[in-house]
Amino acid sequence: MLAAAHLDNDPANNRLANLKGLCQSCHMLHDRPHHLAQRWLTYRRRWAIGDLFLGQYGPQSYPTVFATLASTPG
Repeated sequence: MLAAAHLDNDPANNRLANLKGLCQSCHMLHDRPHHLAQRWLTYRRRWAIGDLFLGQYGPQSYPTVFATLASTPG
């Protein structure tokens, strides 16, 4: 299956010079660095929100905290 990859990882930029047709596997390889950066930012944001609203974590483990934050609405 063919997928349209945004070369600058900006889905709002739909200029033809910014699009490239790739198979799904190559598309995922192309987007991997961007996805890893986004994952890191998401974890850091969740950690900061937890500090803000839940206080210091203390003895809780990271997966428990992330699961708790992911399950809360909003």
